[in-house]
Amino acid sequence: MLAGMSKSILRYAAVEVEADAVLEGLLLAKEENCQEIILESDSMEAISCMGNKNLRGK
Repeated sequence: MLAGMSKSILRYAAVEVEADAVLEGLLLAKEENCQEIILESDSMEAISCMGNKNLRGK
């Protein structure tokens, strides 16, 4: 599956926008019951935060 979206967001930092895009993509994959996911981003900072237990929500 290949998907895209457009929405208005109230974020100011590029890393916030990237993190929001990653979250939306993962939520869509979950909704579509995707079994295998390839996540791509040009924001190393956003991807690195996902591995940081101190920054992840429950």
